[in-house]
Amino acid sequence: MEKFKSVVIKNYYYNYKIKAYNKNIKSFNIVERNYIICMKKNYKKTNDVDDDFFILKNIFMNFRKKIMIKYLKKLMKYIKKSKYSYDIELNYYYFKSKNVDKIIAHSNNYYEFMICCYDLNKKIGQEINYKFKKFQFVKLIKKLELIENILKKNIDYNINSIREHKLIITSNAFAQILTMYKKNVWKERANIKKSISIISVPIGYFSYNNNFYNQKGNLLKTKNFFKVKKYSDISMNKSFYFDSTYKTKNLNKELNTGYVITRLYFLNNLKENNEKVKVLCTGYYIKKGVVVNVFSNKLYEFKVLDLINNIKLVSLKKEFSNDFCCPDVYISNIDNM
Repeated sequence: MEKFKSVVIKNYYYNYKIKAYNKNIKSFNIVERNYIICMKKNYKKTNDVDDDFFILKNIFMNFRKKIMIKYLKKLMKYIKKSKYSYDIELNYYYFKSKNVDKIIAHSNNYYEFMICCYDLNKKIGQEINYKFKKFQFVKLIKKLELIENILKKNIDYNINSIREHKLIITSNAFAQILTMYKKNVWKERANIKKSISIISVPIGYFSYNNNFYNQKGNLLKTKNFFKVKKYSDISMNKSFYFDSTYKTKNLNKELNTGYVITRLYFLNNLKENNEKVKVLCTGYYIKKGVVVNVFSNKLYEFKVLDLINNIKLVSLKKEFSNDFCCPDVYISNIDNM
């Protein structure tokens, strides 16, 4: 009698997406894919979301849906008092997979807020994008208050390039750069100054990933991005922690006068990443540490390695956005840009 080798792969994927426009909840969408695949020689069986095996999924779905609506309604009470308009998207992600034979497993479980606050009369806005596991309402409101205070300022309509040799790139915008060019950063790791560190598979409060395992089923530990020999040892992970030896409580005070970039829109494609990166920037301008105007669509050009090596200071606070948990960074004296 011929023996068949069985392989069972379990996957659970949920993405709950709730959107609000103009101060009202408009839609709630669920993207899901839950399945078990049983494989033998010349035989394959798939049990999908409608199978009785997933009878508990409705309980799970309804629980998360109620939490998300609760989060958003609480936020709406603040937003409805505002004179500004808001577009909001709140996502909940849950992903788990396991291959029994090879013992490969991944799991994610986190929320992500994407908020755009904009002034309809001035036709300009600011954005927030960050990941979290525990909803912190007071912290979020402080962010929105900061954005609204920035939008009260006059608009700088000049779209010329930012030619300052010193500026601040906020954690969200800096995470955009690192996420886009992390493979290039790894290739140039020997040329990056030692005061910079990037750790893969972060742990603790800042991590939105739970557990990662290697092909032998051993739990992965934190690894220094610059010291591992193979990029494949860290590339399976999409969670990184960026830090610098030199920190300060107040970057605006250190910058004093200059640009603060809060959001980037890349003009390059990845095939051009050996050349200068070109981005359009959203942000604001400070003078003597005080916000004086807000801007969008300013051109900024840089080389990623030069940008990282010319980080003078970073903020003490760090936040997750894109694939990175990182601080705001103060860039200074990039003469070759």
